[in-house]
Amino acid sequence: MKNSLKYFYFFVFISIWLLPCHSQNNTIDSLTSELKIAVQDSVKCKLLLLMIEKEGDDNIWPKYNQQLLLISEENLKNESLKNNKKVETLFLKYKAEALNNIGYINNVKGNFELALYYYYKSIKIREQINDKKGIANSLSNIGVIYFNQGKLNKVLETYKKGLNIQKEIGDKKGMGLTLNNIGFLLFSQGDIPNSIDYFNKNLKLQEEINNKDGIAVAYNNIAKILDSQGETPKALEMSLKCLKYRKETNNKQGIAECMSNISLIYVKQGDTSKALDLNAKALKILQDIDYKNGMGYILNNIASIYLNKGNYDSASKYINESVRIREELKDKKGLAEGYYSLGFLNLKKNQLSVATIYGNKSLLLAKELGYPTDIFKAAALMYRIYKKQNNSKLALDMYQLYTLMHDSINNQESKKAAIKTELKYEYEKKAAADSVRVAEEKKLTTIKLKQEKIQRYFLYGGLGLTVLFGIFMFNRFRITNRQKTIIQQQKNLVENQKNIVDEKQKEILDSIHYAKRIQQSLLPTEKYIERILKKEKLKL
Repeated sequence: MKNSLKYFYFFVFISIWLLPCHSQNNTIDSLTSELKIAVQDSVKCKLLLLMIEKEGDDNIWPKYNQQLLLISEENLKNESLKNNKKVETLFLKYKAEALNNIGYINNVKGNFELALYYYYKSIKIREQINDKKGIANSLSNIGVIYFNQGKLNKVLETYKKGLNIQKEIGDKKGMGLTLNNIGFLLFSQGDIPNSIDYFNKNLKLQEEINNKDGIAVAYNNIAKILDSQGETPKALEMSLKCLKYRKETNNKQGIAECMSNISLIYVKQGDTSKALDLNAKALKILQDIDYKNGMGYILNNIASIYLNKGNYDSASKYINESVRIREELKDKKGLAEGYYSLGFLNLKKNQLSVATIYGNKSLLLAKELGYPTDIFKAAALMYRIYKKQNNSKLALDMYQLYTLMHDSINNQESKKAAIKTELKYEYEKKAAADSVRVAEEKKLTTIKLKQEKIQRYFLYGGLGLTVLFGIFMFNRFRITNRQKTIIQQQKNLVENQKNIVDEKQKEILDSIHYAKRIQQSLLPTEKYIERILKKEKLKL
């Protein structure tokens, strides 16, 4: 689903760097596999919408969009759906999305009238089913085309109508993008303070919802304003932030505009080699995806570099190709810039009559569109031409005009207001970050104190248990010692009694032995008896 976000990339000088995204390819492959096995048409439409959203190549996703349109239209022809409003509404929504995407394709190719036709067809269906978010997105897209056509009175009216719807439904992403568009419109009209205010409002909303593409758009446009006010280092910082987010989302057109802005800053810093390298890569990618709007801007950027280097042949080649594309697209704003470049080229070559023709063409378109920057450039060019032609009166008129435009876009008050607004936003962001940091630190401190309190409780508990255990062990020690003393006393008593018994026993035994010896001393011995018996035998 290609919504209004993609259109904003047109506004800041385009260059594109191709970055393949392996994970994104895996997602597309996975969705393609699911699509092949899907049975219900409602599921197929849902998968096709996801594939359109994920696929960044403008040569591939329109094929998915055509399938989406065919499936939704086939189902809407089914008479049975008339009795099922819920299903009918679903397929009407898919059809509206497909028509909106066709409008986008035609806008990229410069077919503005055809793009408007499809956008309004999409809105008609969305009004029928009360799809307010879709209506607001289509209105944003229409506002972009009116901007390209120089219909400034319609641009702001269209944007504000869409913004009111987005506020009503709380669509922060859509609100941010519309605020960005209004900011760019104001910037183009020379209203620097209000334009940067709108860009910062957009940035705040995009950061709230973490929409990286939206954040990148805001940084890109803030960079343009800062660069226009002479704050080149700050502008480069913002452009690099933009590029970082673009690479994260692999947004080819987004990467392009950031790199183009950076190339313009390199030119100001005198590094034309880097600038040409970036623009050459961008042009190749733009040609691959047939993004003619962007090609016109890149070609003019390259021509400007060669023009400043004095390489008029190369400058002429790129300028004429740029003007050819812009005439084909009827891109009035681009033509005002292209005619200016042709006028400046012929002034350098001292071909004053040709320079006058292109200079006046640029000035007429710039006045028609009402963009102060373009009027300033064209008037400054015509002043130099008329001065060389010794046309004092017209030279003075042009001098007064370009001085007026210069003051309106570069006055000190505007510069101060822009920087003040930017610094204010940076301060608010820092204050918010500090507030969050303080809150987090307070939370961490509270948790730390709670942990310390718990640790103290554990420590006190541990000490209490240690003391109780010590008392218990001391008590057990005392009891054990007392028991050991009693046992020892009993042992000593037993040993004493044993000694007494032993003594008594010894005395008895001694008495027995003594009596036995007395007895033995009184009785005749065995030998004596034996001798007596022997004598008696002899007598017999």
